[in-house]
Amino acid sequence: MRLKWYLMVVFLILGSVFQPFAQTEKDLRKKSKLFQAPESNKSSLNSLNDSYSQESQRIRAKAFQREFTQARESGMDIETKLISKSGQEKMNRILVKMAKEVSWSEEYHYANFVNSNYATTEIAELDKAYQLAEDKSVYYADYIAHFELVGNEAKKSEFCDLLKKSGIVSEGVLAYNYNVLMSIEENGILFVNGSDDTYPIWIHQRHKIRTDVTILNTDLLGDDTYRIKKMRELGITEKLNYNADRKAYMKSIAKNNPQKPIYFGLTVSPVLIKELKGELYLTGLALKYSRNAMENIPILQGNWENKFNTLSLNKEHTNSTVRKMNMNYMLPLLLLSEIYKVQGNSSEAVLCNNLARNLAKEGGKEKVIKQYLDKRE
Repeated sequence: MRLKWYLMVVFLILGSVFQPFAQTEKDLRKKSKLFQAPESNKSSLNSLNDSYSQESQRIRAKAFQREFTQARESGMDIETKLISKSGQEKMNRILVKMAKEVSWSEEYHYANFVNSNYATTEIAELDKAYQLAEDKSVYYADYIAHFELVGNEAKKSEFCDLLKKSGIVSEGVLAYNYNVLMSIEENGILFVNGSDDTYPIWIHQRHKIRTDVTILNTDLLGDDTYRIKKMRELGITEKLNYNADRKAYMKSIAKNNPQKPIYFGLTVSPVLIKELKGELYLTGLALKYSRNAMENIPILQGNWENKFNTLSLNKEHTNSTVRKMNMNYMLPLLLLSEIYKVQGNSSEAVLCNNLARNLAKEGGKEKVIKQYLDKRE
């Protein structure tokens, strides 16, 4: 059963919970607030410019970091996350200024790393920023991504453990991603998009949960060496240049590899998969590609009833990220309520509707869902 048109309308109104990868703007903003030059650099600070106080130089470094982040944001295509030529030139100019004025700083080294598009060859810049950082936890995600790219599973696991212990990833986000994994069939291939739908899954897999599922992050796939290696390992045929046209690439990968169990998380930007929507089937918190008609209702219902951890959904959620991600439950909940109604299970239908209302209220979409439910009834 394909997604019905009215569910697709709700999907478009609510929008995909588009989470930039942890190596992008949300995290850069966080880092720009947290950066502090360590006390051990006082002597070098003083030698750089006698006219500046140590505090003013710290403030200057942070200001550059914010300016760099804003330039990156304004120059980035929100869907493909590729940087425009003008945006890159602006970032380069800011880095030249940083090299002259704050080359000693954590901010400068991290900006250099980001400007390289997180190139594995520039890991020394990340290392320098990490060494200077008072709060090293802000870099755990960057290291996880790096060690995924270079294939160092031991170090990736080490930083997954550090990230889990840091408390940066909330229990609600972990619960959401557990259910994402439960939406995928054995040995499935899952395309994900952001920080909040990538690292939590790797944390789960670090603890032996659904290690059979292969995670392909749409940002990391921008690294040609990494992508070619992963696709070769998976036996997936590539016919297009990923970085030239990511939307066309996604369509090509799905259609040219119909024998592969390919899934897309509900957090993946709708723009990337819009040309596949007629061949995508909801299985929970993911959509499976199938060229042929697929009876997904039993799969969706079975996953919800037998595999999902739904206890966390009945709690009050104060974390804004959790509230936002939980909006992706609207699609399965609304479809399940209809299924239960057809099956004559009115009590379960009511429970799904009520849960949808509660999550929508937390996510600031209560009016949209209420209107939809009122119209359907």
